[in-house]
Amino acid sequence: MKLDDALVLAKFTVAMEAEGESKAGKLGVAYVIYNRTKVWKKSISDVILADWQFTCWDRGSPTKQRLDVITDALMDDAESAVHDAFTGGQPDPTFGATHYINEPLTRSIRGGSLPDWVEKMEKTA
Repeated sequence: MKLDDALVLAKFTVAMEAEGESKAGKLGVAYVIYNRTKVWKKSISDVILADWQFTCWDRGSPTKQRLDVITDALMDDAESAVHDAFTGGQPDPTFGATHYINEPLTRSIRGGSLPDWVEKMEKTA
């Protein structure tokens, strides 16, 4: 599958958002992007670049990843995850989720608390 510009944007987003996650974690992030495009009826770039949606693109985010430190192996895993999510090559490990959170990391950054939106969400995975 040749990646178009929007899928390349998704690949970079998965690489930056799920850098330390397993392949299943990266697939989960890719599926959240995919699920948002379907549920919200928005383009990939509109979903990814919307304000306060993916910390890797938010200015001033404490978890923002630098593009120049992403390894080839990480990019390969991210591309595979995006491919599988957008072609249905692997089942959705999020069961249709449109959000995700790394609770331990978020709590460490926020002094033990989670964002308010977490309470409003149904946990799927």
